Amino acid sequence: MSKPASPGVRSRRRRADAGWVRASPRDLELLRFVGEQYAVTLPQLARLMGRSEHAARWLRSRWQRAGWADGRALLVGEPVFVWLTRRGLRAAGLSYRAWRPSPGGLAHVAAVSDVRIDLAERRPGAVWVCERELARDARSELAGFGAHRPDGLLLVDGGEVAVEVELTLKRRARLERVMREHVARYGSAWYFAPLSIRRTLEDVAAGFADRRVRLLPLPWEAD
Repeated sequence: MSKPASPGVRSRRRRADAGWVRASPRDLELLRFVGEQYAVTLPQLARLMGRSEHAARWLRSRWQRAGWADGRALLVGEPVFVWLTRRGLRAAGLSYRAWRPSPGGLAHVAAVSDVRIDLAERRPGAVWVCERELARDARSELAGFGAHRPDGLLLVDGGEVAVEVELTLKRRARLERVMREHVARYGSAWYFAPLSIRRTLEDVAAGFADRRVRLLPLPWEAD
């Protein structure tokens, strides 16, 4: 017969979920953002948290222990990137395929996330539809639109705005074609680009009346 516990001594039982990382609502919100954007850098994660990069590193480690995320430095001299595993996508309620980083596309991935974060701070009432969601919608469409998807779709002031982030200059014919598609489908488009290529983009955009295509600085170049 087991000996009864002494009076005043509380029995300590190990929780059935001891050792597991349990997701908080804030975890799920941040995981969803990362999954929608493919990946974020540690400084971007810190900005989303409203905390320091030290706190972002702690959160990344916590997510890695839970099997929700992976992260490491992928380019010399550049920040650590964080992206979701299959388990992390499921935890966030996202049905996208697991993403694998490609060094050649990381600058664009990071720039799009910077633009999304900046727009969310400047226009808190706007809604962002990510490129991954637009891709899924395009696969279910029977119409001819969707040959080129924007990097994001901003729902703001009762309208839709296609958002493009251009880091390198593309052929003029392609730029004109994509701008026409965006204006025809969404009504307007905002292009975020470095100063080095903005003049060419402005020349192409000048063919659209009523400022239906706007050229804007990248967040880190804005005054």
